[in-house]
Amino acid sequence: MSNIVAPCSEVPDNFRQFLVPEETKTNDTEKDADKNVKTSKSDANLSSNPLSVSVKTHLFQQLNNSQKKAVKSALQQNLTLIQGPPGTGKTQVASAIVEQFRILNENTKILVSGFSNIAADVLCKRLIEHQMDCLRLGVGSILDEQKYRGVLLRHYGKKEWAKVVEQSAIISCTCVGAANVVLKKKKFDLIIIDESSQCTEMALLTPLRKLKPTGSLVLIGDHKQLPPTIKSVYAKKRGLDTSLFERLINNGRPVEFLDTQYRMHHALTEFSSMEFYNGQLKTAEDLKRHVPKGFPWPVRDYPLCFVHVDGFHEARDMWMSTENDKEAHLIVKIASTLLQQNWRHGRITIITPYRAQRENIEEKLNDLYGRAYKQWFEVCTVDGFQGNESEVIIFSAVRANEMNDVGFLRERARVNVMLTRPRSGLIVVGNIHTLSKEMLWNKWLEHVVIKNKSFLDSRILEQNDLSSNR
Repeated sequence: MSNIVAPCSEVPDNFRQFLVPEETKTNDTEKDADKNVKTSKSDANLSSNPLSVSVKTHLFQQLNNSQKKAVKSALQQNLTLIQGPPGTGKTQVASAIVEQFRILNENTKILVSGFSNIAADVLCKRLIEHQMDCLRLGVGSILDEQKYRGVLLRHYGKKEWAKVVEQSAIISCTCVGAANVVLKKKKFDLIIIDESSQCTEMALLTPLRKLKPTGSLVLIGDHKQLPPTIKSVYAKKRGLDTSLFERLINNGRPVEFLDTQYRMHHALTEFSSMEFYNGQLKTAEDLKRHVPKGFPWPVRDYPLCFVHVDGFHEARDMWMSTENDKEAHLIVKIASTLLQQNWRHGRITIITPYRAQRENIEEKLNDLYGRAYKQWFEVCTVDGFQGNESEVIIFSAVRANEMNDVGFLRERARVNVMLTRPRSGLIVVGNIHTLSKEMLWNKWLEHVVIKNKSFLDSRILEQNDLSSNR
């Protein structure tokens, strides 16, 4: 456990046990015995939610078995952890939980929260789509001003805010936004926090303080993706880069696992499922994804390919971020060819771990298309694209050096995020000599290049007109 803990006097007693640092626990026998009794009582409270029967609504019936199981768990206990790998319908599950609580008790007050404004917006939109009124707090929302005018608190006069909040059964905001003064006296029967594996413990405490003593807490996340962003070395040493979500799982708290993904072509799921999810993540049987045209996929009906760029071409910019000009040049050619093939699937997404490489690629696209390139292409860092998806992802690994140093690419969570963003196709551009020296990338290369024979040399692509290929 971390030994830096925010003041938690307002956190309900039955949840506070999870926030107490190890160092504060006494070795005194009597106090240990007393502590065990209290923990036992708390655990009893955490598993005695009277809302134990799910109502078979249209939304509930649409869920798969693992999703239904997660919803039922939320109805039966006061603390529920739900691990949702990419594309497994976490927001759908959150909506179903809210619906069930509202059906079983129409006076239930609910807070749905997320680490980011995007998460809070998505939760709010999905609830409204399912005919549940939701009030969105915060100035960071990017919901359409006209379409969601009655949903956004900022559209009401300040004198009306207290009344509007009091009358709202469901409220959506970010974790930090839960500290809004309009919620000062508000307490909730149910709090759902999405992206909880990305939340720092301090941020998560803010909505948790709004939970009634008898309330229910649902944490939804995936600790196999990016963790909380902590820049302080001091804080990292004391465990604050581990989310409460992950810490509870590591301490043996049961977790509901959403086992079916609806995003990726089945070929794109195989490696991540085996490497990060113990082979438990499967693809929905009725999911159909067509292999994108405009790229010479080496294996028919296998939209996953590694493109090797020979030589050591990485360099550092003035801010010490890494770039690889040869990779950038090839990636722009690949992306442009995809666009020329009557592309109708939204923007083509290019992802890289490094800011300098992102800027390099953006400059090359700007030289070709002018500022209009943003209509067709999206260039992002890995961290900036978590939670999003795209039809085709082109990934620039960048690292190519004689020291075989892969930098950020050794971080498992970042690799998992990168591999699980595309819906229909993934093209990874990198140096096989450097990447293969890192254990995780060596496994991935064995899976793609050796097992599935999906490999191209950049020199062949440079010499050929890609548009002539399928």
